[in-house]
Amino acid sequence: MNSRTHRVRQPHTQGMTIIEVLISLVLFGVLTSLGMMLFVPSVQTDANSRQRTLALRAEETWLDRYRANLEPIIAGPRCAVAGSTLTCTYPKNDTYATPELTAIMAPFSHVVTVVSGPSGSNVRQWTVTAQSSWVTAGKTSSSQLSTRVAY
Repeated sequence: MNSRTHRVRQPHTQGMTIIEVLISLVLFGVLTSLGMMLFVPSVQTDANSRQRTLALRAEETWLDRYRANLEPIIAGPRCAVAGSTLTCTYPKNDTYATPELTAIMAPFSHVVTVVSGPSGSNVRQWTVTAQSSWVTAGKTSSSQLSTRVAY
């Protein structure tokens, strides 16, 4: 036997090649873009849901005001009568009776419709519908609530 030892040369393993770095960057970019594709729509949906919730609050406030007889059922500067229907239109950023009411109502445009219903001997009945509209990310959305009131 030969007393010489043979050394086997090991491959160079200190670092990554440019190809490995490029593949890593491409994979990172793909995974990041997939994450963003899921994240952006959820943020937009969240914003629209938040607006819808605030609009429903404004509509419920309109209905509460009519139930409490705080809103007159007569024609006026924003309200017109056609037959047995009163339609009131309020633009976005309108000013209302109190700062609290303005804070609730101003972010939306509103259409409140009051339709005369069947009346009893001493009671007058109305169907009140409040509709709110808003724009989120360039898209117009709306919601509405209805109730019946009697005076």
